[in-house]
Amino acid sequence: MQHHAIDAALSHFDRANEIIKSEEVEVSWRVRFDLSFQRSIALGDRGHWPAAYQEMSQAEEIARTENSRTLQIESKFALMNAAFWAHLFDESVKILGELKEILGDDPNAQLGIAAHEARSSFMLGDLGSSLIGEADLNRLFDQAPNSPHVSTAAFWIGVFHRWRGDNEAAEKALELAVKIDKQGSSAGVYIQSFMHYCLAIGEVGRYQEAIRNLEEAKEYGERADSRYGVLKIDNCLGWAYLEICNFDAAIRHNRMSLMSTDQVRGVSTAILSEVDSFARLNLGDTYATMGDLSRARDYYEQAYENAKDNKYFLARTRWKPRCLIGLAEIWLALGDLDRVDAYLAEVDAEGFTEGFPFKKHISRLCRVRANLAIRRG
Repeated sequence: MQHHAIDAALSHFDRANEIIKSEEVEVSWRVRFDLSFQRSIALGDRGHWPAAYQEMSQAEEIARTENSRTLQIESKFALMNAAFWAHLFDESVKILGELKEILGDDPNAQLGIAAHEARSSFMLGDLGSSLIGEADLNRLFDQAPNSPHVSTAAFWIGVFHRWRGDNEAAEKALELAVKIDKQGSSAGVYIQSFMHYCLAIGEVGRYQEAIRNLEEAKEYGERADSRYGVLKIDNCLGWAYLEICNFDAAIRHNRMSLMSTDQVRGVSTAILSEVDSFARLNLGDTYATMGDLSRARDYYEQAYENAKDNKYFLARTRWKPRCLIGLAEIWLALGDLDRVDAYLAEVDAEGFTEGFPFKKHISRLCRVRANLAIRRG
């Protein structure tokens, strides 16, 4: 049963704000800071990143007004993170520059800076800068083992390894992130780390273990009312069940994610469209594997439409190549070789032929090219 913990917390936060604004009581600036900071974290766990960004902006302004360097740094890091996930990239880069000026050469703080720089390049599809950022991140990770940003750094190091195909190294890094996040991070952060850890162990063939862990993570997310986390866990369960050819379970979990996303999406949850893209890609892969090419094509095309919209940066930089490869496979099976050529040309134009890091999808692309060459004679 869902306990709606975040809803309850947000209700209490809102009531506290009403009392403060009514001036019935006088409270210290630190109380007001904590209220905004914690409310922002709760909003992020719910997937309301634009609202989380606005709330954290208030916390950062309070810390800056009161000349609290420690709290200003803490809130700036959180604000930068919220801006990133709210797709406010210009603002995120601006905050990054401000933090660099404040922090200087302290390796403990620089680890957090390096993690943000590396993930920004990676998620935006700048693979050249990503490799440079990853090298800096690994260097600082070794130099600052006690940094407060170790879990964030470990998470992104693991993500780099996983998307390159080195899942053993990914498992090691993500296991550390999970261990740290379980002890002191928010539900949303913990679920994110745990989810990627499960993906890594699944990719090395431990699918049943991954499924058990993902089911556990889903129950945890439901208890904590981490709506965004639960949606992503359902996506991952859909992927894992497809890998073991349990098509009914794969379809069920991805459809649950789509249905839940449609129910909660709004202005403050715009990034849930990324979860939508992930589910549609998974369903496309599932139906293609089952031989239902018509349904597979529909889901691929829906995800492809999402990828054209600049708001969906993960769809555009991570999943668009999967859409193109999937659609090329579909039209190859249907015998429309000109369409296959068109989709492959778009893959080349996007620069993902050599740079796209998912090895198994590069393998799919090579198979399409080989079969197309055979069909062309």
